[in-house]
Amino acid sequence: MQVESTTRANDNVRAASYFFALVLIIGAAGYLPMVVSSYRTLPLLLVIGFAIVGGASPTLAAIATMKRLMGKRGVDILFYQFRRRGLSMWWFVLPSVIAILSAAAVVGLRAIVTQSGLPIKLSSLPVFIPLLVSNLVLNVWEEIGWRGCALPLLQRRFSAVESSIIVGLVWATWHWPLLALRGGEMTQIYHGMVPLFASTMADSIILTWIYNSTRGNVLVASLFHASVNAANILFFNYAGIATDIFPYLLVVEGALSVAILLLFGGDSLSRLGRVTVQDLALEFGSGEAEEAE
Repeated sequence: MQVESTTRANDNVRAASYFFALVLIIGAAGYLPMVVSSYRTLPLLLVIGFAIVGGASPTLAAIATMKRLMGKRGVDILFYQFRRRGLSMWWFVLPSVIAILSAAAVVGLRAIVTQSGLPIKLSSLPVFIPLLVSNLVLNVWEEIGWRGCALPLLQRRFSAVESSIIVGLVWATWHWPLLALRGGEMTQIYHGMVPLFASTMADSIILTWIYNSTRGNVLVASLFHASVNAANILFFNYAGIATDIFPYLLVVEGALSVAILLLFGGDSLSRLGRVTVQDLALEFGSGEAEEAE
């Protein structure tokens, strides 16, 4: 039994490695024309077409990985993670609340340290809704890969915090073309790969807490990812303070991730334990049996 468990864990790690290699290759190839076009003119349709592939690369790599590991059933399990599965509706509100409060804390901390006024007005908060919707459309393709595939594969072998760090490292590396863009929004905030790595590590821990606490719900994770991006655009970019916000952003993100680590422990980052691909497969099988009855 122990041998079988170890074999499955090793198979999962190999599958995760396959996913990581694939997503980095497809992502770089997809985003490269967009990077080149920021320095010289390229046909717009070429840039848009490849950029769509780059943005969808985590989902494309996840589909290929899960099909390779489990066949068509693996792909079904991947998208099964969008079901509500008994979750409280509060989980679909909480990501936006956390993101808005965190961004407000970052702005407030900057205002205290620099002794400047608050650059955001309450009247601009309704803009968060369309920003959230647009970012959800863009970011859901990432979470299908990072949280829906890579994280449950790794969590069979590694602790939740170790899995978060591994996913975070590759997730940050995948973003390198967006930092290479001339005048890109990400560059305004992060200024380079090292700050991005630090920020992504913290976000990865927070997202693992959300994923495990919702028993592997990719939609809630996607809502948090989209909410963070929407709040950052609204509170930082639109307010004109993006270029000097990173130190304060890292303090708030770091404090939140450390609080989660202390409250729930590094093994699972959740009171419900770690979610693995095998757990999802069992749950998916039970759901199929119930539907058949």
